[in-house]
Amino acid sequence: MGEKFRLIIDKIFDPAKHYALEEAMMRIMNEDESYPNTLRLRRVKKSVLIGFLENPYDTVNIDFALKNKVNIIRRHNLGGTVYQDLGSFMFTCLYRNGSFISYLNEEDTYNEFSELIILFLNKFGIKGKRRGLNDVVVNDKKIFGSSLIKLGDSISFTGTILVDIDLEFLSKVLKFINSKFSDKNFSNLKDALTTISIELNKKIKIKEAYEKFLESFKEKFNIDFFRKKIGNKEMNLMKKLYYDKYGKWEWTFGLEKDYEEIYTKKIKSGLVIIRGKFKRIIEEIKIYGDFLFSDIEKIKEIEKSLIMKNYDEAIDILKISSLDFTLKEGLIEILNEIKNEKRGQ
Repeated sequence: MGEKFRLIIDKIFDPAKHYALEEAMMRIMNEDESYPNTLRLRRVKKSVLIGFLENPYDTVNIDFALKNKVNIIRRHNLGGTVYQDLGSFMFTCLYRNGSFISYLNEEDTYNEFSELIILFLNKFGIKGKRRGLNDVVVNDKKIFGSSLIKLGDSISFTGTILVDIDLEFLSKVLKFINSKFSDKNFSNLKDALTTISIELNKKIKIKEAYEKFLESFKEKFNIDFFRKKIGNKEMNLMKKLYYDKYGKWEWTFGLEKDYEEIYTKKIKSGLVIIRGKFKRIIEEIKIYGDFLFSDIEKIKEIEKSLIMKNYDEAIDILKISSLDFTLKEGLIEILNEIKNEKRGQ
């Protein structure tokens, strides 16, 4: 008998309500030790989902999206901007620290879920391969991406699988950012992505994808499921978070300030962007990007710790921080670049 997970397959197609529920579930799990580990499958109507540290004006063709009634919403986790419609599905594996695979570090956790997706694709006769930290590709074209976030003792791993999504429409909604694909031979988003339906040359229904995914999850992790609807406590907190946070324009578009000075660096998990006001010391600094890191609050703490520091002091702070090694090295390289630039002025 395997470990038991609650299984939820809901019909919340509004992305703002979807992320409000995601946060509600994490909060309740963190506070209530009886809250069960949960696997949730869901879809959204035409939506652009912005990574927590991304600027929608940088990644989305806003006018086109609004004209075509595409929802634009900032996520609560890190990673890149993605477009989704009812031809894709997302899963969230929500589990408590001390259970399931929580003993794994972040890279090994991403690897485990990549292996899950490779197993899932194999059930369709498709050969998938892991690329980078959080992607699975077929013939070097992305078919799956994921993100990990933690809140206290709750851990949420979220993945998106492209089943039968409209890639032509996607390539018009999202901007192609050259620096994100500097190590790949693509000149547009449509050529960088693929779907299960494209690979099989036939339309695949979401129901069939769900069935094979659940079969793969059971097989990979030795999990049994029990079905249970979303509870009243979850729904009430979801509504509060929706009205107070995710449903507000400011949550997605209300950036604090735009800065003239912008520096970027490509790292293993994505693109790091630093914006701010840099003189002899760091007067203001904001860290953006589509990179992956599970502790968002740590990013905010780092920003505060670097303000009014000279560049050597800031680099020393980063060196002893608990940031992921590649993220840390990327930030240090950018600060060294700024230091050398300011020295020559």
